[in-house]
Amino acid sequence: MAETKKNSFLGSAFLAAALALLISLGSAISAEAQKVERVTFVGGPPAGVFGIFATGIGTYLSKTVPSLDVSVTATGGSVENIRRVNGKEAEMGLSFASDVHEAYYGLEQFKGKPLTNYRAVGLVFFGVAHLITYADSGIRTVDDLAGKRVALGTPGSGTFATAERVFRSLGVWDKITRIPLLGAAAGEAMNDGKADAFFWTGPEPDRVTMEAATKKPIRAIDIYTPASKTDFFKQYLFRALCVSSGLVSWNNRGCLKHRDSCALVRP
Repeated sequence: MAETKKNSFLGSAFLAAALALLISLGSAISAEAQKVERVTFVGGPPAGVFGIFATGIGTYLSKTVPSLDVSVTATGGSVENIRRVNGKEAEMGLSFASDVHEAYYGLEQFKGKPLTNYRAVGLVFFGVAHLITYADSGIRTVDDLAGKRVALGTPGSGTFATAERVFRSLGVWDKITRIPLLGAAAGEAMNDGKADAFFWTGPEPDRVTMEAATKKPIRAIDIYTPASKTDFFKQYLFRALCVSSGLVSWNNRGCLKHRDSCALVRP
């Protein structure tokens, strides 16, 4: 609980600092030019957490900074945002630290084509990788996903990129039926029987998991333990997140997940 409060405080502090910087820049522009400065902010799919955060931040800046008009653009998410900001197609964007790192050093899907024309301004939130199923699905481990339908985000999103890293490391990426749904749409697919499980990366606790739990008992699948037996945590910049005892209704507790950080980036 103490670590959660600390992380929440740090996230708020970094975001406040980032917004203060943007506000000061906007004020300077306003004072000198006396004209409306239009800024493009790339977020994510409307149903995803990036879209929600980007809309909130953009609305706040537009109302707070004189002569600043922030236009929030829906995108595929984290990976696409890095490319757009790097290419100066947007002045601001959200991206997971893992994608920021890989893009800058030309790794994984950015292999051979490093993107270095951007900077991380500050932390927006900690993103936690969730692998959720219903308790009666018969899925108890990652290996049980073989032959199952898993909603794991839309291509271009941070969730999809993280899912590919995780499931490839665990040897099940090519054994699952991948459903390109993100956030609330992924949860609805599982509720409607169109998906057996969903994977997504967002704040903890997240509304998608909580909504799924209102339908019937759910189970959080342990992805940390099997991942720790591979080179996953040596290869990727993630860390473990332990589920609190308050989530015992999920039928398990312990260090089940790993987390990333969502950063605000600019050219």
